[in-house]
Amino acid sequence: MANIYSVPQNFSTTLNVGGGINNSQTTSIVLTSVTGLPTDGGILAFDWASPIDTTVIEYIEYTGISGNTLTGVIRGAESVSAKTHNNGAKVVGVISQAHIKRLKEKLDGTDTTGVTVGAVTNNTSETFLQISTPANPASGYDKLYAKSDDKLYKLNSAGTETAILTTSDTQTVTNKRRTRRLVTTTQSATPTINTDNGDIFKITGLAQAITSFTTNLSGTPVDGDLMEIRVTDNGTARALTFGASFEATTVALPTTTVISTEIKILFEWNATASKWDCVAVA
Repeated sequence: MANIYSVPQNFSTTLNVGGGINNSQTTSIVLTSVTGLPTDGGILAFDWASPIDTTVIEYIEYTGISGNTLTGVIRGAESVSAKTHNNGAKVVGVISQAHIKRLKEKLDGTDTTGVTVGAVTNNTSETFLQISTPANPASGYDKLYAKSDDKLYKLNSAGTETAILTTSDTQTVTNKRRTRRLVTTTQSATPTINTDNGDIFKITGLAQAITSFTTNLSGTPVDGDLMEIRVTDNGTARALTFGASFEATTVALPTTTVISTEIKILFEWNATASKWDCVAVA
């Protein structure tokens, strides 16, 4: 028998068919309530009890609901034989191991067969199923989903849909703090700085002159990016040479450290000149 995970707290009802249903019936299977039952299909356990008794229980798949009647019924699912069920039999929602496997295959692109979710059909090896806005979740819950515009959304119980922050869209971010990345940089005559990995580069105990900040400089900055370099010597003033990747503006590039005092130099990337412009020294 397949591994079955009961979720009766999510859905539980009873069979509402006078005289019950036989072991081959696939139509006119009516439930007392369908509130909370997914309308686009799933699997239900009829005559549910814990522990599971496979001589009594049956797993029935369905693809839709019309009123309180299941449609697209498949009997004897999950390798458990079809059985008769009396009126009033307990019916609960369950998740099977096979369902989880199929969901994984859809999400990771292993299964690329067409599947309609909401109003959009996905028949390519995309990693997300794209759907239209779903029904509102229950009070106190949110739903997360992808839509056909390739964005992620959150829907609350009041029906408010919010796009989740993405990497390239133009979006206004409020009440958020941006923590600048501070990188402790090993002191040397040609310190290694990668602007893709940090915002502030801190050199302490400088024991020799810096002959070039350009030699081991790397990164892919864009126009307007900021970089800060902080330098403290080891008690002896040290010469600072920046090299071809840096230039002065109305603010001059410092040429030496201040003994035992941290010096802070702020740069802005100038895409036109392909240089780091010195904009402040403190």
